[in-house]
Amino acid sequence: MSKQTYLDHVQNRYGIGSEGMLTDFLSRRDKRLLLADRIDLSAMVERYGAPLEIAYCPLITDQVERMLGWAVAARAEVGYNGTFLYAYATKANFAEEVVRTALAAGAHYETSATADVLIAHHLWRQGVLQESRYMFCNGSKEDAYIDAIVAMRMAGYARIVPILDSLDELEALLEALLYTHAFNTRHVWHLPPPATAWAEGAQLNGRPSLSNCTNSACKRASRPAGKVNTQSMKRNNSSTSWRTYPRS
Repeated sequence: MSKQTYLDHVQNRYGIGSEGMLTDFLSRRDKRLLLADRIDLSAMVERYGAPLEIAYCPLITDQVERMLGWAVAARAEVGYNGTFLYAYATKANFAEEVVRTALAAGAHYETSATADVLIAHHLWRQGVLQESRYMFCNGSKEDAYIDAIVAMRMAGYARIVPILDSLDELEALLEALLYTHAFNTRHVWHLPPPATAWAEGAQLNGRPSLSNCTNSACKRASRPAGKVNTQSMKRNNSSTSWRTYPRS
């Protein structure tokens, strides 16, 4: 059996010395493992045991600011005049103190699952997630995820941007919007820039519309005003009938 330690493995593979910086975040001094070259992780483990998770928020702020600085430098170097938006991916760590720190440092918000949107909704209600920040919704869009996205948008958070991976996700989103509108007939969606994240073109009678659209959900979304729809939709494997859609 090999007597090689993990430290031996790291030193041999990456050419790292036994003392000094191991990564951008970790260092080793006097046989002690340090975070940000100041927090003694060895002492923390000795006191609290392992496994142990430590969120050092000042380091998060430093990293966000460094990345934004790199983006500014790169834009200047290549003459890029567009806007750079950094969105914190909550799947990395959705602990409230971590998310609060990233947002305070200037990050926007990225989700990848239903729970992420529910957390964002809570943070928005608390005033932690400012309405000026975009929220980009990545990941597979199961029904619960889409429902959470629509619920947050209908509650008033305008800068929520679903990133759709397929026409199936687009149809499911439009059906969720139609279903919601059936019970919120006076609510009008206002599409902030970039409006193309929701729909390309304009709104039709307060409903999202897509130009050159051929699938059934799009056709339902662009019917002429002044009619009452009596149609059954299947959502969550059950049939939900609705019959009111007055448009003004």
